[in-house]
Amino acid sequence: MKVYFLKENTKEYVIYPEPEDKTAYHEIDVSEDVDLNAKRLVEKGGKMVLVDAPENEFYEWDGKAWAIDKAKQTEILAKEKEELILQLADKTDALKAGLLVGYPQTEIDSFYRQEKEALAWQADNKAETPMLKKIAELRGVPFEVLVEKVIEKANILADTIGGIIGIRQKIEDRINAATEQAELDAIKNEVEKWQLQKAN
Repeated sequence: MKVYFLKENTKEYVIYPEPEDKTAYHEIDVSEDVDLNAKRLVEKGGKMVLVDAPENEFYEWDGKAWAIDKAKQTEILAKEKEELILQLADKTDALKAGLLVGYPQTEIDSFYRQEKEALAWQADNKAETPMLKKIAELRGVPFEVLVEKVIEKANILADTIGGIIGIRQKIEDRINAATEQAELDAIKNEVEKWQLQKAN
């Protein structure tokens, strides 16, 4: 079939109807099974030919192949870093959320208050602990046992979240320091596979 590619912008083409002013178009014979959206018309060896489209808009045809100049490579790398840092942040939030599966939001919101009261009572057993006293009373557990459980849980959570934050910051430092796409690809793979280590 005949395809008419606009000379001013070869990304645009017409198959039917034929354009009235054919001088504004390159007329190319193309097999009907060719995916034109995956091709680009370029000049190669003095002829207009169809080649595979580049993977993104940063590539330019140099007469022989698609190439990216240094300035555009830097621009692409900066964009990739930005996207990977956002992906890393999302993964960090997902890992933290995974720690709290099964807890209602009301209880999660109370964790800081529970820890504060437990630590205050541990330092001075005359400290006011209205939330913990009510929990212990209605749960039916000794107050001292509840205080120990709250502090133990807070310490485990702090250690685990501290680990998540430390790893996230280390990975972000590596992202910012990367100078090659291959480095970012390797880091992206790590981020996708990142999981919390289960306690022994």
